Amino acid sequence: MNLSQASEAFLSIRSQEGFSPFTIRAYRQQHKLLIRDVGDLQVEK
Repeated sequence: MNLSQASEAFLSIRSQEGFSPFTIRAYRQQHKLLIRDVGDLQVEK
């Protein structure tokens, strides 16, 4: 699993938990910046 896949899984779960769409959008933007800066690294589950 790479970082972008983990990010999407995290955001999907938070959305299902009822997090605000604004919060999800903010998280997504921060994740994009992280992936841009460090790369789409391979991560463990």
